[in-house]
Amino acid sequence: MSTLGPPPIPLLDVGGSSTHMQGISQLPPGHVCYFDGAVRAGEWSAMGMVLCDSTGAFVSARGGWLQGVPELAMVELVALRESVLWCVSARFTTMLLAGDAKGIIDKVRAGVVNDALGGAILQEIKWMLRDNPGFSVHFVGRQNNRASHLVTRKALSLSLRTLSSFDFCAWLHLEF
Repeated sequence: MSTLGPPPIPLLDVGGSSTHMQGISQLPPGHVCYFDGAVRAGEWSAMGMVLCDSTGAFVSARGGWLQGVPELAMVELVALRESVLWCVSARFTTMLLAGDAKGIIDKVRAGVVNDALGGAILQEIKWMLRDNPGFSVHFVGRQNNRASHLVTRKALSLSLRTLSSFDFCAWLHLEF
């Protein structure tokens, strides 16, 4: 799936596969973009996103690095923002955004924007969701967010400080 122009944070973009994702049954029908974030020893962090169709079949995945973002909650916020941007740029009009960061998802769903950690990013997410009324944010447990967690961990484990091509599709297919 191609996007229009570069995303705000460099991300690895990969194509599709036939891997079937688990845990989609607890969400309303529609495409789902799972997101996750992770931090490595306060040095750098990574995020991962996995897009599935309405049947739960794998469509695409992205992973990326963030330097200077040592707090996990902030990384999860950025991962959610990047997921929304990715889906908007791919011209989706409806999307279920699903993650396992319950505190972050609760703040987004409750409309909290005056938060000491990531208030500006929360506000940006709220504006994007307002401008895309077919998008919604949902909490799923870690077991149902496994694919984006694996993409995030793989992005975090890459020994490069800059992004390079990595075939998340082929790698995820081997994991499931």
